[in-house]
Amino acid sequence: MANNSIPTNSGQLIGLAEQNIVGITTIGAQVPVVMVTAAQMQTALDAFVTQDSAFNAQRSARQTASDSYQAAMSAIYDWLLASSNVLANSFGTLWNTQWAQAGFVNHSTAIPRKAADQLGLALSLVNFFTANPGYEVASLKVTAAYGATLRTTALAAQAAVTAATVALNTIGTAWQTAYDTLTGLMRELIKNLEGKLAKNDPRWLSFGLQIPASIVTPAQPVNLVAHLDGTGAIIVSCDAVPLATRYRWRMLLVGVQSDYLLAARSVDPLGSIPGVLPGQTAQIIVQAVNGNLQGVASEPIVFTVPVAAKSSEAKAAEVKLAEPAHHTNGNGNGSHAMATAEALNGNHRR
Repeated sequence: MANNSIPTNSGQLIGLAEQNIVGITTIGAQVPVVMVTAAQMQTALDAFVTQDSAFNAQRSARQTASDSYQAAMSAIYDWLLASSNVLANSFGTLWNTQWAQAGFVNHSTAIPRKAADQLGLALSLVNFFTANPGYEVASLKVTAAYGATLRTTALAAQAAVTAATVALNTIGTAWQTAYDTLTGLMRELIKNLEGKLAKNDPRWLSFGLQIPASIVTPAQPVNLVAHLDGTGAIIVSCDAVPLATRYRWRMLLVGVQSDYLLAARSVDPLGSIPGVLPGQTAQIIVQAVNGNLQGVASEPIVFTVPVAAKSSEAKAAEVKLAEPAHHTNGNGNGSHAMATAEALNGNHRR
């Protein structure tokens, strides 16, 4: 049986709302639709489109700010490392009280991991080089002036990320309000139609909805992602698709195959594709299935298996090759040292 659920994807939601409006306008009076007007739906749709566009734009703005901040912090780290290398020529490689006066106060000469600690150390080093210019090496940019510039840039980038995040949260609240208003009207419309139309009435289609009595084709899967598991298999997943009873995962090996081939089947929106060799690049799609009805394939994603990645079978083969020759006993039975679990699994990577 068809289930007229509200899409969670913004594009699909907007498309359904537009079809709802067409249905209300063209045959709403004959049904009749009395709980929602076309004007109400259009106003709610316009508001949602505006907020959705603003949310996406601000999300991109925050990503841009985050990228700038990461670049600034990378420059800070490089400067801290260069500074510590310069100081090691005078202070030695092991921590002592001389390192403390330069800002390395945690009984270690290592660069801190946390951004806040790196910014604090940068300030200490700027102050140290200002008071002790004899330790500066201009050719390596290990100077108080250069460190101060990097730190000012990083702090400004950090503030920009904070501002962008606050703005995104504000816009997100407005987006949620617009979403709730639009989907609330859409649910009212469905409730109205459920009271007026039979489950097999074809007029459901005029509103962009499924005929409840029919078995329908699942929608196009979205948000397809992939990663490598510890065995070397490609793990693929997507958002759950309403009405889907199973999923078909298809793959095309770039430069090897000219068409997509079935690579995996699953009842959940999660599949495993083994056998792709390190260095190979795969294009992967997924289709949602209901009975004998197969939906439109997802947009393809591209995934390259890291060259360093090896399957457990390949690692086991390497261990096998490394084993000593067999020694036979009086019965002719071979015996040899067994590889440990660590030898097989210690280098597995996700």
